[in-house]
Amino acid sequence: MDRSSDSIGASAKSHVNVIGCVSAPQTPGQKTLSNRAVATAKMSFFMDGVKSTATFGFMRWIPNALTLGNALMGCLALTFLRIMDLESLTYCIGLALFFDLLDGWAARKLGTDGPMGVQLDSLADAITFGVVPGLLWLHAGMAFLPWWFAFIGLAPTLASIYRLARFNLGLAGSKGFVGMPTPANALFLLGVVWAMETGVLPKLEGSMAMVAFGIITAWSTYTLNSPWPIMSFKDMPRGGAALASRIFFALLSLALLIIFQVAAFAFIIPLLLVFSTLENRVFKPTAS
Repeated sequence: MDRSSDSIGASAKSHVNVIGCVSAPQTPGQKTLSNRAVATAKMSFFMDGVKSTATFGFMRWIPNALTLGNALMGCLALTFLRIMDLESLTYCIGLALFFDLLDGWAARKLGTDGPMGVQLDSLADAITFGVVPGLLWLHAGMAFLPWWFAFIGLAPTLASIYRLARFNLGLAGSKGFVGMPTPANALFLLGVVWAMETGVLPKLEGSMAMVAFGIITAWSTYTLNSPWPIMSFKDMPRGGAALASRIFFALLSLALLIIFQVAAFAFIIPLLLVFSTLENRVFKPTAS
């Protein structure tokens, strides 16, 4: 054999050795173990996906369930209103407020916020913070006013429904609010009724009672759809006089709640409007 054939043979052996180093043949036992590992990994990945889908499928309903809880509390409040159980009605509105605050937060955290939630939220608010306070104010008025005059107490209900329709169209503010939010208005009317029941506000008679009832009704109705900006504690100012003003308002509200309890909302909500006006026209805060 000449030198060239020896060279070719050596090259062939070297090629075989290189291939063997790159991909060594597996024994039947090794192939079985490898296949089982791949199958186990695939099954684990599949089951994790199923569990994740099932969990998300359940959790995505949490915000809507909270919103429906708001509506349920409104319906229960109407049953207590029928027998004028003011204390139970107040608990229902308090729970509804809790659900109303929580449903939006849950939707954002779970990434399920969308048009369906917006519509459902407004429908629930129309019951709890629209129909309930209007009927409550009507019943309160009928206790000391002619029935035909007391019926103007339903005006805040109509204004609340109109406001919620505007809110769904984005006309009631995105950061902060334009006009009084329906939950705040509901608390105002609830606070006035409690103030009348507990003697915080004097019980008027005759023409003075009609004037007072008319003024409160007109204020409630107008502020719901007014162009006045109302501050929201979701968007806090960075500092300065605006932040100090909000802290003072919060402390003042807390003091009023300690002194007058639920009746304090008859004063807190008008103060909210006053402090909002000061903040927007005098302090002009920079949002955080």
